[in-house]
Amino acid sequence: MDQGIIATFKMYYLKKTFQCIMEKLEENPELDLTDGWKNFSIKDCILYASKAISEIRQHTLNACWKSLWPECVKSGMSVTSNSANYSDIIDLARSAGGEILADMTREDIDEILLDR
Repeated sequence: MDQGIIATFKMYYLKKTFQCIMEKLEENPELDLTDGWKNFSIKDCILYASKAISEIRQHTLNACWKSLWPECVKSGMSVTSNSANYSDIIDLARSAGGEILADMTREDIDEILLDR
């Protein structure tokens, strides 16, 4: 049940994290990518986790109950595709610069999001 919710949260959180790093780099052009990551604080982490949770839509929560309690799921509800989020994260990563992120792919994002 919670795999869809957790996967959605992780995707939104990763996107918010990259947005934060980009904002830090834009605010201070003297920073490089490594410095941007170093300036990502616990406060930022909590703030962006909260924002990621608030972006999870009701239909995603509803659809995740389907296998556990199908009677409670409204018909036609499904988990939102993350294709747009993949594209956004890839664009943010490439905009951040640096050799490591210049060729980021969907597979790289999946590896970052993989449960370990």
